[in-house]
Amino acid sequence: MAKTSDILTKLGASPYQGRGQHFLTNRDIARRIVDLASPGPDDVVLEIGPGIGALTSLLLERAGRLIAIESDRKLADYLADTCEDGAEIIFGDALAYDYRKLSKGIGAPFLVVANLPYNISTELIFRLLDVREHVKKMVLMLQKEVALRLGAKPGTKEYGVLTVMVTMHCDVSIALSVGPGNFHPRPKVDSRVVVFDVRGEPRVHVGDMHLFKRVVRASFGTRRKTLRNSLKSLSDIADRDTLLAVEKETGLDFRRRGETLTIEEFAQITDALSGVIERNESGES
Repeated sequence: MAKTSDILTKLGASPYQGRGQHFLTNRDIARRIVDLASPGPDDVVLEIGPGIGALTSLLLERAGRLIAIESDRKLADYLADTCEDGAEIIFGDALAYDYRKLSKGIGAPFLVVANLPYNISTELIFRLLDVREHVKKMVLMLQKEVALRLGAKPGTKEYGVLTVMVTMHCDVSIALSVGPGNFHPRPKVDSRVVVFDVRGEPRVHVGDMHLFKRVVRASFGTRRKTLRNSLKSLSDIADRDTLLAVEKETGLDFRRRGETLTIEEFAQITDALSGVIERNESGES
């Protein structure tokens, strides 16, 4: 099999450094990733950033249908030629792609498999969580530091918006550790393969999931601020009196920082805030 560097040179292509792109070169690790996804003949698989096809060819052997999104025209054309009629190669930016439109065309939950560029991995995870009702499982190669954030505990520096939102909607496990020598070009960091089993229902019930996301993001907006100050960014829906009412109703100390709250406490704040806003709008005291 030709070396990754030789193929890229022949195509006149190169890794997208601005997005932290590193091509997987270890065939054994690629096969283990596909095993973790475990696609069958009835499954549709979405591969994001296939590069020169380290995972693509293996996914084609097992999946009923494979759709791959590649942002480099030269690589997309190369894959279209090498995969012949087996895979549907979409030339486009995964950050701008309409995943809801894709899901409507598929008509069933799909698997996501990807060796994600490090610098856009978090944003892509959030985008995929937005269409979680259409996703069955995700198997993603991530930078070690991002992977560790997924299972972080409240009060730690790794704990943040990503932790809370992923925990709310997925059961997560780190399946593989992958060293720098398994990529081209060689990254300066270690990687982890993470399996996201998307939950049918959120881990904690919350009445308004959009509001939940806003509360979580506001709470981590400035990590050193107390909840009392950080939630002021919700001023379009919650004034000072509203937030005081929420603090009283939940019994939580809003002098705490957002990074100390559990997912249950975020849900508690969200539901209380929703209730206070509804009473205010209806004129109830």
